Amino acid sequence: MKIDYKVRQYDYNKRSGNLDAEAKGKVKSKKYFPYFYEDGKKIIFKPLSKTKPYSTPYFAYSELVWSHILHYFFDENIPLYHLAKCVGYEQEEPKYHTYGTVVESVTNESEKLVNLYEYFMKYPDAMVTDIIKDYTNYCEMYYDYSFFFESVLLKQHPELATEISKQILYSILRGDQNYHYENVSFIYEEEQLKRVAMPIDHEFSSIFMYPDQRVSHLATSNKFFDYLLERESERSKMIKAILGIPNEKCNIIKNVETIVKLYPEVVTSFIASLNHMCDELKSNPIILEDHDYLEPFSSDDHEVGILRYKDKDLEAALKKESEIERVKVSVEEVNEFVNQEILDNADALKKTLENKLTML
Repeated sequence: MKIDYKVRQYDYNKRSGNLDAEAKGKVKSKKYFPYFYEDGKKIIFKPLSKTKPYSTPYFAYSELVWSHILHYFFDENIPLYHLAKCVGYEQEEPKYHTYGTVVESVTNESEKLVNLYEYFMKYPDAMVTDIIKDYTNYCEMYYDYSFFFESVLLKQHPELATEISKQILYSILRGDQNYHYENVSFIYEEEQLKRVAMPIDHEFSSIFMYPDQRVSHLATSNKFFDYLLERESERSKMIKAILGIPNEKCNIIKNVETIVKLYPEVVTSFIASLNHMCDELKSNPIILEDHDYLEPFSSDDHEVGILRYKDKDLEAALKKESEIERVKVSVEEVNEFVNQEILDNADALKKTLENKLTML
């Protein structure tokens, strides 16, 4: 697997147009991402946000690396991300950076995306709608997808359920800390549901979070492993028993058990691809490169962005900005752990999947 780290250069004033997308959940936001045509293909510039929690330039590397891993080892239809800069965009949309990524559109001109949340709010399936209608998009929260597989839609269209189950496994593999109900989308054409869209959001991987705060990085990774491997300290169990708190399975395990039970053939195929990926990365590890892309940052920069662009409190934003220490974390520093952590995630997921398969 070869990753091209060359930074694509774009000019906002030479764009072909802007996407007009809006998040539909409780946390609403409009996005006007520019797009360009290259060799007849629609290429979308996806800037990094100044208000998204914990966002750093390494969120772009996460998109790049995981899109390549998933494309080469799991599904060649998954579009590849590339690092990019778009001159002039920050002046037009100041809450976004001029740097981010580009990716080929997963729809043609006559198609549109409808995410799971939008679908079930428009076409109510009582059991599903009751659970998700009041959902809020939180980062570092694992969402329950198990009940989706009991919906009328997925029971009537098993091919859709199969694809969604794969995408949930992909999210667990990358340690996604923000895999919410607007991450999975259907593609429609003239009000006709055609297929599940290929995954196009890989930013919130635990492996690429907090690169400047090692303690927070390790805490996030360890928490994820504890959930995935169903590890819980005796102290935690004792406190729950004293307080009468039930021992409920975390949503990661609920999702895994549902997929293993309903689609064991998907899991078996996924494990085979996982083994291939691990063998390749052990002999040819991922080595990140910086082609004048990285700049000093802090994982706390979003606090400034929220104060400035959401709360409209410039004084508080300037004060917070003066308190934050920004550093330039080199790719050499990240290279010391990124490959091993990808392999660790893969190994933990493989163990859990194989254990659940033996229990069928």
